[in-house]
Amino acid sequence: MGTTFGFPSLALIELPDRSQEPIVAPLYQNPEFPSGCEAFSLAMCLRSMGYSVEPSELIDTYMPTDPTWSDFVNHFAGDARSSGSAMSPAVVVCADAYAAAVDAPLHGVELTGCSFDEVATVVERGYPVLTWITTDFESPRFSTTGARGYRLYRNFHCVLLYRVQGGVTYVADPLVGLVEYDTNSFQTLWEECGSLAMAVSES
Repeated sequence: MGTTFGFPSLALIELPDRSQEPIVAPLYQNPEFPSGCEAFSLAMCLRSMGYSVEPSELIDTYMPTDPTWSDFVNHFAGDARSSGSAMSPAVVVCADAYAAAVDAPLHGVELTGCSFDEVATVVERGYPVLTWITTDFESPRFSTTGARGYRLYRNFHCVLLYRVQGGVTYVADPLVGLVEYDTNSFQTLWEECGSLAMAVSES
């Protein structure tokens, strides 16, 4: 089960129906950014919403970063060009910083703690959702490091969920491209990893 953070269902109010389904094109993080999955997933999300942004721009300019690894929740801990990771709150901050810089009517919406049905509802409304799973689609290998309800795991990975249809979940994975998963298997793994998720709303 995922950890509950506040009242996540209220976040759905911030995500009204969009007029069209997003068209998601894959971006690949390797070889330059072996730990850049969060920024690459966010860039794919923003591009699908009509914004021309480079993942490197998000990493170098807008992502809050902590090279000391003392905060992996509200900052990207480490270095996307070598080893590092970030939870959904840091990516929300990154999305908001980018939106402010380019004067875009966007803001990040924290969905961590939502049920998978709620996440699927957001996707059905036309919003791709950043979700945290694992690099190998195996169970998370948790470390002893945790903070404020979040836990790090060694096979940490962020992907962009853009469609759930007919028992199939469609994902843009910055390691391998466009992938299809059995929805039950994807949901089980996502919940096991902590039900981490965020989206970008037009507002």
